[in-house]
Amino acid sequence: MGRLGVYLGIVTGLAVCVPFASAQSAPDSELSNSVRPSLPESLNYALAGPEAKRTLAHKVFVRTSSGIISNVGTITGSGFTFGGASVGFAFAVTEQISLGVAYKVETNFSSVPLKGFDLFGRYYFLGSGTVVTTQDSFGNRSVRQRSWSPYIGGEYSNRDFYVEGDPEAVNAEDRAVAGTLSAVNVSAGIDYRISRHWEFTAEFNMTLLPFAGSDPRVKIRWMLGSFGANYVF
Repeated sequence: MGRLGVYLGIVTGLAVCVPFASAQSAPDSELSNSVRPSLPESLNYALAGPEAKRTLAHKVFVRTSSGIISNVGTITGSGFTFGGASVGFAFAVTEQISLGVAYKVETNFSSVPLKGFDLFGRYYFLGSGTVVTTQDSFGNRSVRQRSWSPYIGGEYSNRDFYVEGDPEAVNAEDRAVAGTLSAVNVSAGIDYRISRHWEFTAEFNMTLLPFAGSDPRVKIRWMLGSFGANYVF
């Protein structure tokens, strides 16, 4: 009976202690298996400390263009341009604003009616328009890039122009005219991501304010559509 009493005491103690211990440990087990919400990206960036660095990528682009060129000066007329080409560089000032320079050449069947430089600005109105790389003080690195980025923009253009004519014409208005002019243009376009470094780009561009240059008879407007590729670096 002595040993039996001891055994019964041990069994009774275990029966009381095990459920109690399980009840005490249940909350910890449930918490460890629960899904804890992650911190917002902005808070993570803030917690990274003052040593966190953000880098914006810039773009080089090549495009081809087609459209209509019209002279609204004293020598009126219009023509179709096709197979034009442009190359340029866009510098990301912020995630949504970029400034740049481009050189453009417009062609038609027999001549190069326009060629020259543009100074332009773009505003990506739906968010970041470039690749954003963030590296925090702990060495963690993240890269953010939108799939597509629409923008609106404006540019100041300076062009060498050539208006075709008959070099043997009696009237000066009927002869070919060459010189320089300038214009203020507006644009709307989109950059579509293909890979980390490449994007498809398309843009519509039209003249808002044409200015006469070396020859007051020539003030040229244009409406051009262009497409090509961006290299993001």
